[in-house]
Amino acid sequence: MAPDISSAGSVSTGQSPGYKAGLTLEYQITQRFSVSTGLVQSMVRYGSDSPADYSLPPQMYETTVPDGVTGQCLILDVPITLKYNVFDFDQYRIFATAGLSSYIMLDEAYTFSYDDYDSATDLTWSERTGTRHWFSNAGFSVGLERDLHPNWSLRAEPFIRLPLSEVGQVNVRLYSIGSFFSVNYRL
Repeated sequence: MAPDISSAGSVSTGQSPGYKAGLTLEYQITQRFSVSTGLVQSMVRYGSDSPADYSLPPQMYETTVPDGVTGQCLILDVPITLKYNVFDFDQYRIFATAGLSSYIMLDEAYTFSYDDYDSATDLTWSERTGTRHWFSNAGFSVGLERDLHPNWSLRAEPFIRLPLSEVGQVNVRLYSIGSFFSVNYRL
């Protein structure tokens, strides 16, 4: 589970927080290295007041390109991550991760705003799209893991996701920050 603050164009224009929730499987390669993958459902909310941050297909707006866009999307996130245990204490580990994520856009909803008009002229567009964006984001994190039992542990893991390509129907470069909180079980 993680709160998620997303934005289009830069990491400073976030909307109200979304969330990430899912399951991951991790395989320990050596004492320090492991690799993981999984499925994470994400609700992202983002916006931009700069037309340079998005590229709309002509069928999504009337005659004038909007001055701003706000989006809310339900995404299936498929991460592939490499984890390195930087410090390994008796019951604690401090680790760092790097990885790539592929996004499958399940539902997309947008509001297009125009500075020259009042909000009554804002246009909306929503659809179940299912578009796939392979390896569209790079993810980095640092975290702390604490053992509760030989097989159980807790993790706190602040992260940042940086765009490698545009995603969604409005072609945004999607940035995300947040912190994963997880309960882990070792087989």
